Amino acid sequence: MALQAGQMVGSDLLSAVVRKSDNAPDSWELQERCDELLVGAPGIVELRMAARGPSVWRQLRLENSNHAPRWYVMADGRNGNAGWRPMESFLIGSFTSALQQKLKQGRLNYVIYAPSEPLSTAEQNQLVALAADFGGSQGTLRWKGRDYEYTVVDRLPCFPGPIVVKRQHG
Repeated sequence: MALQAGQMVGSDLLSAVVRKSDNAPDSWELQERCDELLVGAPGIVELRMAARGPSVWRQLRLENSNHAPRWYVMADGRNGNAGWRPMESFLIGSFTSALQQKLKQGRLNYVIYAPSEPLSTAEQNQLVALAADFGGSQGTLRWKGRDYEYTVVDRLPCFPGPIVVKRQHG
C-alpha cells in the first residue's frame, strides 16, 4: 500500500513537471534552447502586414557578435535603409498551404523556414530549431527546386532585435 502511494505521488509529480515544461520552460531549459538556436537558426522572413497601405517583407538572420546574439536585418541600397521589400516580390504563390490565412493584418509576422530534407548538419540543425523553438511546421514552401517546412509566429524567441546593419559595397 505504501509503495502504491509512493508511486502515485511520483506519478503526480512527474505529471506536474511535464505540465510545467509544456507551458513555460525553466530558465535553464530556455537557455539551452536559445544556445541551440545559435548553432542552427532557420531562415526568417519578417512580414509587415499593413492594415492600410502596402505590405512589405525583409530577411532576418541571427548573429552572435561580441557574445551578444540578436536578430539582424542586412540592408543595402537596393532595398532601402531598413531592408523592406514590396510584398509582390515575396514567394506567396510557392506555399502549399494558405499562407495568407495565417498572417495577421496590421501586425508583424515571422515566417520561419528550414529544408524539409536536410543535405547537411547545418540544415538538420535548422529543421530541429524550427520544431523546438518555433512550434513545428504549418506547411510546405517550394523554392529553387527544394521543399522547405515553414511556420508563422508573431514574435522571435530568445534574442533582441531586429536591428538594421547596412552592407558596404566595395
